[in-house]
Amino acid sequence: MAQLTNLFIQHFFLFEKVAIAPQKGLNIITGESGAGKTLFLDSIALLMGGRLDAKLAAGLKQKAVLEATYDCAGNIAIMQILNNNDLDEEPQLIIRREIMPNGKNRCFVNDTPVSVQVLKDLSLLLTEIHSQHETGFIKEKNYQINLLDNYAQAIPLRNQFAAQKSTCDALSNQLLSLQNQKNNALKEQDYLSYLLQEIQVLNLQHEDEETLLEQEFSALSNANEIESLSQAIYYGIIESEQSMDSTLSDLQHMLKQLSSLTPIFKDEFERLQSARLELKEVANDVQSKADKIQGNPEKLAEISEKLSQIQHVKYKHQLNSVAEIMALQTKLTTQLDGFESIESSIIETQEKLSVAEKELGVLAENLAKIRAKAAPKLAGEIMDMLKKLEIPHANFEVQLTMQDREQWNVMGCQNLQFLFSANPGIKPQDIAAVASGGELSRLMLCFKSLGGNTQMLSIFDEIDTGVSGEVAMKMGAMIHSMATQNQLLVITHLPQVASKAHAHFLIKKNVDANPIHSEILPLDNNAKVMEIARLLSGKNPGEKAVLNAQELLGLN
Repeated sequence: MAQLTNLFIQHFFLFEKVAIAPQKGLNIITGESGAGKTLFLDSIALLMGGRLDAKLAAGLKQKAVLEATYDCAGNIAIMQILNNNDLDEEPQLIIRREIMPNGKNRCFVNDTPVSVQVLKDLSLLLTEIHSQHETGFIKEKNYQINLLDNYAQAIPLRNQFAAQKSTCDALSNQLLSLQNQKNNALKEQDYLSYLLQEIQVLNLQHEDEETLLEQEFSALSNANEIESLSQAIYYGIIESEQSMDSTLSDLQHMLKQLSSLTPIFKDEFERLQSARLELKEVANDVQSKADKIQGNPEKLAEISEKLSQIQHVKYKHQLNSVAEIMALQTKLTTQLDGFESIESSIIETQEKLSVAEKELGVLAENLAKIRAKAAPKLAGEIMDMLKKLEIPHANFEVQLTMQDREQWNVMGCQNLQFLFSANPGIKPQDIAAVASGGELSRLMLCFKSLGGNTQMLSIFDEIDTGVSGEVAMKMGAMIHSMATQNQLLVITHLPQVASKAHAHFLIKKNVDANPIHSEILPLDNNAKVMEIARLLSGKNPGEKAVLNAQELLGLN
């Protein structure tokens, strides 16, 4: 729960420096017209992140300070907001807003500067303000659904429904994305297959293939010259009369004779012998390799065509080597394999979506049953309360209709209408169309009584306008009953309501002071009697008004 424990206002127009400490339960604020009740509400609205009117700020004489202290011990939702904004998670929450005459303002939470948005986020969990002139929210469908679901204790189930719907929506979007990918893939697949086939026909085996092909092309292109030169080499080394082999044979014979005369030439003899054998091997190898190079126009054309295709692919894709062509081939293969996997992903997602939709349908059915059971009970209780508030012929219905699947949202699977009629024989219609301002105020009080948020402060601003007598008594009793669970702050002009206060504050304008300013005074029992008497009969109440006030307060 979040309970307001202190409110401080300084240099805010009529409020020079005031502080109040609201109590648990029902806090009543009264005061004459023009004393500053609206200004008091404005200060709270600004603390809750309300919009700052530049013209309003320009009327300030100096920096205004607005500060509220809440006891938030154990409020997990508020602690989460503090954590999300890197703020200390203290059980005591101090919100401050400083407003300059030039329109600039600063916001603080526990003395740490924050944005106005942080105040707005916190305000959703701290304070709600209702007035007779701001009852439009009870016409909103989400408010009505929340009221019914709170009454039916269906919020946990609705949260499950919302989470499951979110899952279904995510799977549906995923399926749509996959189907779009598939459609795009079908357009692209033929082209990529063509590109891949163009590379595959090259049958590239390794990164040096282009170099080897160029070497083979050069050899085949010069086959005749290679044959002629290789024969000349072979002839010159081995077969001619003055061949190198013949010359070396003679020299080898001479070294052999030298070696027989002295062993010091033995190594040279063996070296020359080895050189002669190596030279013969060179001749034979040249001849052997040259024999393998045969003029082959068809082979030459084949290699030329393959080299031309390699150059074409390199130019087409702006590549520099066979290695890059092979990398592109791998990439294209992966892409095409990915296209094939899309279909299996579509089937898998369709199966998941089907299961999720069935689970959503079960949750929708259960939620609809709970609402259908609670709706007439809620309507009955509201009619009983309206009769107590002097709308004796009130007819109130909660109409639920199942929506088409496409219209389901996080609030559920049904369309809801609150139907109302204040007169006998008149068929109930949507409250947005038929309820008057006074009727809306009473309906709002009924709704708040049934579906009030006990986790935050509720402020009611003169929702009892236009009510008097017995209705006012019953309205006071109803508000007092609500205060057993809620912390309420009620601005009222009705003595029947004010008399129910646990704490009573009077906003009073001090016209004798210089400058004129307003004060907010806590009232003791004697002061309560006089203020209730004033509400009953006006200024300077007489003895009868005082006695009536004492009776309302249960003091006699």
